[in-house]
Amino acid sequence: MYVPAAFAEGDSTRLYAIAAAYPFATVVGVHPDGAPEIAHVPLLVDADRGVLLGHVARRNPLASLLAGGRLTAVFHGPHGYVSPTWYASRADVPTWNYVTVHARGVASELAPAELLKLLARLAAVHEAGPRPWRMNEVPSSDLAEMLDVIVGFAIRVEDLTGKLKLGQNRRPEDLAGVRDALRRRDGETDRAMLAWMKD
Repeated sequence: MYVPAAFAEGDSTRLYAIAAAYPFATVVGVHPDGAPEIAHVPLLVDADRGVLLGHVARRNPLASLLAGGRLTAVFHGPHGYVSPTWYASRADVPTWNYVTVHARGVASELAPAELLKLLARLAAVHEAGPRPWRMNEVPSSDLAEMLDVIVGFAIRVEDLTGKLKLGQNRRPEDLAGVRDALRRRDGETDRAMLAWMKD
């Protein structure tokens, strides 16, 4: 990923927090013949251990790369179009602001017991409401069949790169214009972008 100095974020705590907040990652690997393999997977972030955890269907071609393969997980934070009409002068071009994290590392397969724990943790993280779903609601025979058709994996993160392209290279009056436009539009992504710009 091309990261100009103005947009670079090197704080690993912050980068893991972004990954945890936007866990649906694009995971990329490369087959021995050089062909890329791409999957879209919710990942659980274990920042303390520097590990990302996920699972795919056994039939997913990415599964063949999980035993020692090098993978990159791309986490997409808030992003959006920036119009030159938001700047102090319209004599500029449009751009796209965004927050993204790339995590690279070596993958390993999870043992069945670890996979079961991962699935329970994923559900606990994403379930909400007064009666959240739990793994014990699935009959053990059905669960065993489901576990046979998926494979769990861990990516030991060796390199973590963040890019926060939020107009840091713009003049103060341009940044003020972008913030005003995002406030007026007031969508969910606009509010997230504003929060990152303030931060």
